Amino acid sequence: MKREEFLKTAALCGVCACAGMPSPEAEAVKQNPELKDLQRRIAFVHPRFAKLIGMLENDLSSEELKRLLEKLGRECSREFAPIYAKYRGDLEGFLNMCRKDWKMNCEHDPVRKRVVTYGEKTGRCFCPFVDQARMSPAFCECSLGWQMETFSAVIGKPVRAKILSSVLRGGRSCDFAVEYG
Repeated sequence: MKREEFLKTAALCGVCACAGMPSPEAEAVKQNPELKDLQRRIAFVHPRFAKLIGMLENDLSSEELKRLLEKLGRECSREFAPIYAKYRGDLEGFLNMCRKDWKMNCEHDPVRKRVVTYGEKTGRCFCPFVDQARMSPAFCECSLGWQMETFSAVIGKPVRAKILSSVLRGGRSCDFAVEYG
């Protein structure tokens, strides 16, 4: 199953749904054994993944954890390479696609060679592996790695990035500053 299909199916399984509200999607899960099984698997993965990140946080230095999670984010980004590779050397085109398709707000200052991205103010982490009630805020370093890998590929050289705000750290959205100068 491709990532996009997984995310759509996860939404059908109630991963992002409000608890207690009957919906056609919930009825579809009841009637479809594959969706029911996927919902069970997601419910199994969420707490264990959060525990794994917690164990790594306890066992590794903060520098080692940051490096490892950034590396995970870079790997995740590479799965999106077919989408962003066509924008290599076309930062404005990429930012326009982010605005349109990914519902991100982006500000680009070409003089300062800086991009700021603002995620949707949903108060919800966009990563399907995250159960916000259980996940450590340290996991946001994964998203930082995603930003660095993606923007480095589009711009064609290494970038620096920092987290401005994140849902797991109490923000309403995940916002990043990327510098490429």
